[in-house]
Amino acid sequence: MTTEMAIEPVDQAQVLERVIISGDLAKLSPADRVNYYNAVCESLGLNPFTKPLEYLNLNGKLTLYAAKNATDQLRRMYGISVTKIEQSEVSGVYVVTAYGKDKDGRIDSAQGAVYIKGLQGEALANAIMKGETKAKRRLTLSMCGLGFMDTTEVDSVPDAQRVTVDHATGEVLGPEVDVVRNADERVWQRYMYVLAEAQDLGLNPTPLRLPVQRTALIGEGRSLMDRIEARKAEVGQPA
Repeated sequence: MTTEMAIEPVDQAQVLERVIISGDLAKLSPADRVNYYNAVCESLGLNPFTKPLEYLNLNGKLTLYAAKNATDQLRRMYGISVTKIEQSEVSGVYVVTAYGKDKDGRIDSAQGAVYIKGLQGEALANAIMKGETKAKRRLTLSMCGLGFMDTTEVDSVPDAQRVTVDHATGEVLGPEVDVVRNADERVWQRYMYVLAEAQDLGLNPTPLRLPVQRTALIGEGRSLMDRIEARKAEVGQPA
């Protein structure tokens, strides 16, 4: 049995016009959303079956953002290579500048930035790698002339909410489970601080790893704080 994307005969120009006018994919019918998604993928040379684009609510509108495999496919198709990477730190923000060129010799650059102040160990390493990844993906999208947000940027944008949409039917299924993906999120940084305190007291908890559900992260943080308080009372250390 084969699975095919649900495509109905439709005037693509009319669908595109409605999207341009409203800027909101939620105003399309499910069938039109599928047709619009496939048309965008086709225009970019992306394989829609790999789900290179995903959905999010931004400023009250349903829109698309580029998933990891979108930039991977675009990089191969356009022959984009990174020629140089530069790093700097400004007021606790780690900034990576990626320079690159495509197969036609056109050059461009883009930056990725992550907040690293106070981070240590694995959290710091993850943030540094994220900064480089963000710069490379933003470079790819820029060189292809695309205004899509990259997946590494979504969690850093206030009020942006990933949305699950059935790619076969176009039906909006609802918000994604709230997941912490980035080491620069405040709740993750707070957890790392509490974890370090617990380790200093010899509690040796098993560290969580990203990505992690927000509720699980908060629950583990509270549990650690209870253990820290109990250990301090045990050794006579002020809470």
